[in-house]
Amino acid sequence: MRFSNLLWFLIFAALWMTLPRESVALGDPSIVWTLELGPQFAECPVPYPSESPNSLIFATGGHVARVDGSGKILFQVDLGPEEGRGMMFWPSIADVDGDGMEEIIAGRNDGFVYALNADDGDILWECQLPERLTNYEWADSADLDGDGRAEVVVTTMYGWVYAIDDDGTILWGSKMEDYRPSAPTIADIDSDGEPEIVYGTATRYMIALNAQGDLEWASFQPPHHLGRTVPLVADLDKDGQAEVFGMSSMLSPGKGLVCLNGSDGDLLWYGLTIGKAYSGRALTRFADGSLGVLSCDKGGNIHAHQSDGALRWHNRLSGRGVHNPPVTADIDGDGNLEVVATVRDTSTDGEGYNWYVLNADTGEILGAWNHPKLGFMGPAVLDIDRDGDLEVILCSKEGTVTAYSFGGPAIPESIAFGHVRQRTFPVRVAAPHEDPKPT
Repeated sequence: MRFSNLLWFLIFAALWMTLPRESVALGDPSIVWTLELGPQFAECPVPYPSESPNSLIFATGGHVARVDGSGKILFQVDLGPEEGRGMMFWPSIADVDGDGMEEIIAGRNDGFVYALNADDGDILWECQLPERLTNYEWADSADLDGDGRAEVVVTTMYGWVYAIDDDGTILWGSKMEDYRPSAPTIADIDSDGEPEIVYGTATRYMIALNAQGDLEWASFQPPHHLGRTVPLVADLDKDGQAEVFGMSSMLSPGKGLVCLNGSDGDLLWYGLTIGKAYSGRALTRFADGSLGVLSCDKGGNIHAHQSDGALRWHNRLSGRGVHNPPVTADIDGDGNLEVVATVRDTSTDGEGYNWYVLNADTGEILGAWNHPKLGFMGPAVLDIDRDGDLEVILCSKEGTVTAYSFGGPAIPESIAFGHVRQRTFPVRVAAPHEDPKPT
C-alpha cells in the first residue's frame, strides 16, 4: 500500500472511531467498590474538590462523611440530632476562608449551619439561625461582598433568606414571602457582573435578590407551588443570557416546568410534567450538540425539552418518582451520551428497578437495575478512583455506597453534566460593598 493511501486510511479510521454509534442495550455494570456508611444519607454525592475530584462528600441532616476514590472512609462527623420531618441538608462545598481550599457546608434542619475542614472534618464555624431551615435544605455559596471569601446562603421555613459570612456570623437576612421558600441557587442571572440569589416560594413566586439581599424581581406563577424546587440557571439557547427554571410540587399537568428570563423574571415558556415535581430538573445534551432541560416528576416521568420548550422525548420509569436530578455522560464509551436517573425505591409491589440508563437523544431505556433501598438519592458520574474509566456513584438511604462501572473512558467529552452541584451558569464575584443589609 502506498504511503499516501495508508495515511488516508488511518485518517478515515480515526474519524470513524469518533462518530457516535447506534445505541444498544447495556450489559450489567461491574462493581468497583462498595461500603457501608451507616447513617441515613438521603441526598446526592458531591465530588470533592470541585476541580479534579478525588473523593466524595455525603451529608444529610446532622451527618457528614468524606470517602476517597477507593471507597475508604476518610472521616465521619456527627453534628447532633435533628427533630421533625425531613432531616435532609444536602452538602455543598465552598472556599469560605479564602485559603484556596474548599470547605464542606453542612447542617441540621433545626437551624444550625456548619463549615467543616475538608481534610479532617473539624468544625470551622457554627451558625445558629433564628428559625428552622426548610426540610430539604440545599445551601449555595458565592462571594457576595467582594472580600475574596465565599458567603453561604440558606433559607428557612418562614420565608427568610440568610447570607452567612466567612466567620459564621449572619451578614444579612431578607424576607419577601411568609412561608416555605425553596433552597437557593446563586448565579449572575442578569449579566450585570454580580451574583444574584434566586429561589421559589410556596406562594407561587420565583424571587431574585441581589448580593445585598435586596429584591431584583419577583415573578408570580400561579398555580405553581415553587417552594420545594431548586432553581436551575442555564443558558439553554446559547444567547449569552440566563434562563431560570423551577418546578411545581402542586399538580400542574402540562406545564409543571417553568422557564423564566433571568434578567427580569418574565415567563418564557412552560414545560411538561405529569405528576408533582421537586428537584428533578437537570441539563442534558442532545446528539446535535444542543442543550436540553430534563423535567422529572413524582410519577416517574422524564421529559426532555429543547431550548424553545418543545418536547424532545418522554419516558416513564417504575418506582415512586424521580426526585433528584439525573446526570448525563457517555458511561459506556460508545460515543453517545446517556442519562442516568434514579427513582425513589422500587414499584409499590416490590418489583421493578430503581436506577435507569437512557439514551440522551431519544429517551430509549438502555438498561435498568436495582440498588438496594435507593430512596431519594441521585447519582454522580466521574472517574473517582483515577483508573481512566467513569464510575456511577449511588448511595442508599441506609448508607450503602457503591461505585459501578460500564467501562466508559474518562475523557473530557464523556461527561456533559456529571453531578448535582455542577455549575451550569457563571456565578461571578460581587464588587466590595459596605453597610450590609441588617437582619
